[in-house]
Amino acid sequence: MPQALPDAEESLSTSGRTGNETINVTIGSDSYEWNTSANASITLSGLSSTVSYDIEWKVCYRSNSGVMYFSDCNYQQLREETWNQANQSHDYTYIGGNITVPTGVSSFFTNLQFEPSYNTSYYSNRYGFYIVAELRSSGYDLDDASDSFTYGHYGSVYIYDYSQHSGDVVLGDTKTFEIESCGFRYYSA
Repeated sequence: MPQALPDAEESLSTSGRTGNETINVTIGSDSYEWNTSANASITLSGLSSTVSYDIEWKVCYRSNSGVMYFSDCNYQQLREETWNQANQSHDYTYIGGNITVPTGVSSFFTNLQFEPSYNTSYYSNRYGFYIVAELRSSGYDLDDASDSFTYGHYGSVYIYDYSQHSGDVVLGDTKTFEIESCGFRYYSA
């Protein structure tokens, strides 16, 4: 969502803008295999030819589904695939960047390529990854957009036996199981 501006700054920051600036992000595929690059496109429209714009984009994941806004995306949650022997952990990393939009255009299109080869916890990975981009002018957010995808085939299924006679089947026994899946991509209709 666009950032609310104090009245004193409103006329300065909106000067020359069309008010119809929009950004769209589209990932090239819903799913990528390990050791492959992901592709995304960013499209801008409704730009003013007299205003300077820039785009900030980042890749992240989160632990719930739904609409993803730029401020929801904490890229620090991504961890590098390479193990850091010194501190016995996976290092935090950043996938993202800034793009300056050429002045004098009313629309803009660019392609991105990145390799999200990172380990994630099973809990967070179940909703997949997001690429999120934000359109800005003079430091103010005008619009943001996102698209989701999965990377690799991480996942597991656990089956717990909570029966009275765990492991053995006894005549008259009722078997009680709990099945839990972790790390699989969550899709909602």
